[in-house]
Amino acid sequence: MDRNSPSEAYLLSTAENIEKSLQTWPPPNHEAENTALREVTALAIATKWAALMRLHQVVSGYNVTHPKVKAAVTNILSAVSIIRPGSKTEAHILFPLFMAGVGSAMKSDRLTVEYRLRLMETIIGFGNINGAHRALNAIWQRMNAGEMAINWLLLLETSYPEIVLF
Repeated sequence: MDRNSPSEAYLLSTAENIEKSLQTWPPPNHEAENTALREVTALAIATKWAALMRLHQVVSGYNVTHPKVKAAVTNILSAVSIIRPGSKTEAHILFPLFMAGVGSAMKSDRLTVEYRLRLMETIIGFGNINGAHRALNAIWQRMNAGEMAINWLLLLETSYPEIVLF
């Protein structure tokens, strides 16, 4: 990225503004006893962190060792853990869960993502979930071989065009 060109400067400025908006966005504060609202809030938080991670990738690349990626993975997995398997909200966590997966450099995070995907495959059963799981396995294999900056979007376009995340 040529950070001196006017178009790149505009992109970076816009990305910075979007990041600030996302970082300062507060989720609605719901009462703890309302499980459905708590889960929707957790979904919103997971999606926020997935968007922040994707924005970082667009601007800075796909290196999973970057502190912003690590923070996003931690926050996504924390938020997703609030959502009960089988709840109505679960059908909407594929994008955040996938983003946590592509950013997972640690085996423990990958196992958490894989566990949740297996539950979703069993409970929800959409082929899209299975495709995302297969794509993550391919990404993790490449990471295990030492590749820590995988353009997962290109991989999806070329090898898994049937997957819809957004």
